[in-house]
Amino acid sequence: MSAKNKEEAMTKAYELAHECEYVHHGCSQCVILALQDVFDLRDDGVFKAASGVSGGIGQMHDTCGALLGASLVLGQIYGRSRDEITVLEKLMDSQRSPRQDLRRLLGHEGTMAERRSP
Repeated sequence: MSAKNKEEAMTKAYELAHECEYVHHGCSQCVILALQDVFDLRDDGVFKAASGVSGGIGQMHDTCGALLGASLVLGQIYGRSRDEITVLEKLMDSQRSPRQDLRRLLGHEGTMAERRSP
């Protein structure tokens, strides 16, 4: 996918997620809905599982639900399958790409905790 197409896809996903959150609420599910729709990755199990992480994990306002939702979709793309559970290298590989993508999206190389601290 070209850089221009990626930018257009991310803009569309942002707009869909924003509208969904405004109308229906549930940040993690709205981000998942938008990314799955834009990238044709529909998976109702992933979508449903995200119910509990909206509002920063059960409305505890801790780790951002939208970020968790995006992480779940990245896991859907890059993640280790059940058949690969014994392959540690696959786990490490499945974390590397999402970590790079999230850091690029956040514009930050450290941890979320470092990002929040003054």
